[in-house]
Amino acid sequence: MFPRNYKLPLRSIPEFFDEAQKFQSGFVTVFFRAEHPTQVVVIVPKRVAPLATHRNALQRKFYAALMTQMNTLEAQRVQLCIVVQRKITSEQVQNSIFQLIKDLQKRILSVQ
Repeated sequence: MFPRNYKLPLRSIPEFFDEAQKFQSGFVTVFFRAEHPTQVVVIVPKRVAPLATHRNALQRKFYAALMTQMNTLEAQRVQLCIVVQRKITSEQVQNSIFQLIKDLQKRILSVQ
């Protein structure tokens, strides 16, 4: 299970999307803010998975894949909002997270 202190309380940060930078990575769109405590939220829209059980399962797969990469993310000190754009398999989730981390590192280095 993903620790509560790593979950991004998106509703309590209304300016997040105004300040965040955006990029596409595989099956997801990523919004991020650098130089903030490491926090993550995964959003799966209803058009991607119509049933709530499928949306929740997909979110759990993303959070599990992110947990394996948490050390890398903590070193980046970044807040992430991951929006899933289309239906994705478990194997693609893992690959998508690896690609996302690589792209994120490039973006953060270019910002600094």
